[in-house]
Amino acid sequence: MAPVRAVSLAAALILVAAAPARAEYFAPPFLIDTSFGFGIEPHDRAPTQCSKRVTTGGVTETVGVPQCNLVLAFGVGVEALWRGLIGVGIGLYAAEGSPVQVVNKPSFGDRVSVPLAVAVRPFAPLSWRRGDGFAWRLLAGVGLQVGVSVEHTRTALETQTTAGFHGALLLDVPLHGGNTLSGLSLRLSARILATRDAQLVKDERTGAFAVDQPGTAVQLMAGIAYYL
Repeated sequence: MAPVRAVSLAAALILVAAAPARAEYFAPPFLIDTSFGFGIEPHDRAPTQCSKRVTTGGVTETVGVPQCNLVLAFGVGVEALWRGLIGVGIGLYAAEGSPVQVVNKPSFGDRVSVPLAVAVRPFAPLSWRRGDGFAWRLLAGVGLQVGVSVEHTRTALETQTTAGFHGALLLDVPLHGGNTLSGLSLRLSARILATRDAQLVKDERTGAFAVDQPGTAVQLMAGIAYYL
């Protein structure tokens, strides 16, 4: 009986010791991550349209507008994932509008987005069972989001709010630890939004709009994610 009791006691101690490791990787009941990032929202205006007219001393000339195809973007977000696999994500994104109106083309307005999405880490459970190698930890950081977004476009004179589609592909590159409890990662993301175009500040004489915000856009960002 003594050997049996010794084996049973050893097995119980092993299970107790192993429990914290399992909790660290599977994060019951929820794994929460917070993130922020900076990036661009690219558009496809022709080079001849990336310009403005300037009148100096009675002489009007056309001058180039640098990087009018690239709108600066910023975002923060939070995800809560059940067992680190599936859950909900919410974010706040902002894109800076055009500082000037370009020739033959309306300007961009300032865009603020508030998405609410289903968030999934499809490879996380498989990756955590495979060990602590960097490739497996990287695979655990592949994420998807699909949901809805409130899109608010504004200028100094007018605003417009619409609802649309939000989708995102995420890749968290581990910097410290893994993509699990207390982990710090470099987050690379590509976000797509789709809603109706926002047309603002109408010229009553010509019927043209000073701001025509494309409803479909892609935002590419890089930032930091921390797992709580």
